[in-house]
Amino acid sequence: MNKKNWIWFLIIGSAVVLLLVSWFVAPLLFPTLSYSMMYGHMIGGWMMPFGMLGMGAFWIFVIYMLFRSFDDHKGHHADATEQHLKDRLAKGEISIEEYEKLLKTIREDR
Repeated sequence: MNKKNWIWFLIIGSAVVLLLVSWFVAPLLFPTLSYSMMYGHMIGGWMMPFGMLGMGAFWIFVIYMLFRSFDDHKGHHADATEQHLKDRLAKGEISIEEYEKLLKTIREDR
């Protein structure tokens, strides 16, 4: 996982944790809220948002894994391209300057 994905993971994870904590702490901070809402079957219906968040997290994970599997193919293609450049350099078809320029271009496109 690259740095950009970790940043998004931390942002979304922090937001979810903050939401969960505030959901349970809200009746303590605002006494006008009824505590009876927190008891009963499935905490009086308060667990419904957690189920929805769990389902949303599941589908986000599935979609992420699908996109990640497609990105892996891109990485293999770039490795093959670099190998092709090395072969062309070894055969003398391109100069070292051209090789370095093309290699830099390939790595920037990743």
